Amino acid sequence: MSPLGTKLDRAGEKQHFGSKSIREFIARVQPAYFFCGHIHEAEGVEEQLGATRAFNVGKKGYLLEL
Repeated sequence: MSPLGTKLDRAGEKQHFGSKSIREFIARVQPAYFFCGHIHEAEGVEEQLGATRAFNVGKKGYLLEL
């Protein structure tokens, strides 16, 4: 599930279908990375949410080199 109200959960013009709880978790915890793929229309989108680099990896996935 994607964080609500971000580029990652945009499914169309003014249509957002993400999770308020996930958005609040990211704001509170500020993990280094967050990955989602639920909203297919936002596949490949990346957004900085505070200290968190967030990605909608879609069906392709994402290679993170550590």
